[in-house]
Amino acid sequence: HKKAGEYEIFESTDIPRCKFCGGIIRPEVTLYEEGLPEDAVNGAIRAIKEADTMIVAGTSLNVYPAASYIYEFSGDHLIVLNREPLKVQLNAATDLFIQGDMGEAFAALDKELGEIE
Repeated sequence: HKKAGEYEIFESTDIPRCKFCGGIIRPEVTLYEEGLPEDAVNGAIRAIKEADTMIVAGTSLNVYPAASYIYEFSGDHLIVLNREPLKVQLNAATDLFIQGDMGEAFAALDKELGEIE
């Protein structure tokens, strides 16, 4: 219900419900085992197909259908950052795999880019 206050979810001690219609308040996200919105999927695939470089970070690429989107990429450079090695075959000449913690890797990248500017 559009009139429900945005903080009602935090004030609830049970399943949060709209004070106007009694409906369950839930975030506008796709939860585990729910289908992905078709427009979002089509937009993501279109963007992946058009990209020159793609960065995949913090995923094992084991949850489908999202894990299959990497196979739509045909650009020049694929960069994968994950704590564990993946089962995806990368091109050693054009792609990069960074094994490690995302927070640490992005902090180091931010520091490096700050020194360049």
